[in-house]
Amino acid sequence: MSEKKIDQPALQKLFEKACMLDIRSLKPGNVNTNSPSKNLNYLDFLKSIEACSDIITQPNILLEDRIFESIKSTINIVGTNTNLGIILLCAPIIQAYYSRGRTNISENIHKEILSLDHNSTKKIYEGINLSMAGNMGSVESFDLKGNDFQNFYIVMKYASSYDLIAWEYSNKFEIIFNDLTNKFSNFRNKYGSYEDACSALYIYFLSKYPDTLISRKYGLDKAKDIQKIFYDLFMEVESIQDMYQIKEKLIQTDKVLKNDDINPGTAADFVVATVFSNMLIK
Repeated sequence: MSEKKIDQPALQKLFEKACMLDIRSLKPGNVNTNSPSKNLNYLDFLKSIEACSDIITQPNILLEDRIFESIKSTINIVGTNTNLGIILLCAPIIQAYYSRGRTNISENIHKEILSLDHNSTKKIYEGINLSMAGNMGSVESFDLKGNDFQNFYIVMKYASSYDLIAWEYSNKFEIIFNDLTNKFSNFRNKYGSYEDACSALYIYFLSKYPDTLISRKYGLDKAKDIQKIFYDLFMEVESIQDMYQIKEKLIQTDKVLKNDDINPGTAADFVVATVFSNMLIK
């Protein structure tokens, strides 16, 4: 019997739910409903969800168009980059699901990424440049503002040594499907709420992986310093049965990070993609 697929409206609701859980969860350094950053608040992220949730979940479109049009709509409505990482992580998951279903989704994502040719890569570059406006920088061999439109897998393979989203693109979304989805399920069972599970997953991620956005803005050493802070927090997460027990510590950490303008944005992107994947494939 063939697998019964979720239709577009249901898939859109799953994506929106994952994004909303991210906004409602206490994640130190990251925007939530009770804690804005210097330049953004949760309303900007609500607008971002509205801007791209219909487009990113459309059936029968190419992966590069799914990415480009989602970015374009967000920029047109919100005016700034609020969800580039979420789009880059969730679009291939959606593409693989529509094309090949839930089974072996990691392998199927890899096949979709390998199919991105010169023209596909050019379209994705256009979207990234539209969103980042230069903030992504450049590297010697592959400049996002240049004309090095290689196969997208090759570009991501090159960037994987310093960018966690690129690592996912070149390693079958290994972090999400071999690590984070199981962790999220465990946290959900332990704490009983999606929001607490998101908070715990965010802390776990940052205890294990130096955040790409922090590294890009302040250098790898700073990202590793933040990693140490979250490692200590995660040791507490492991020892408690209720996230409320460390709520005040999380709030204080949030204040310190935001006062220093440190936003572990890549971690939040991975939380959204993990929650979305978890709901999609369960």
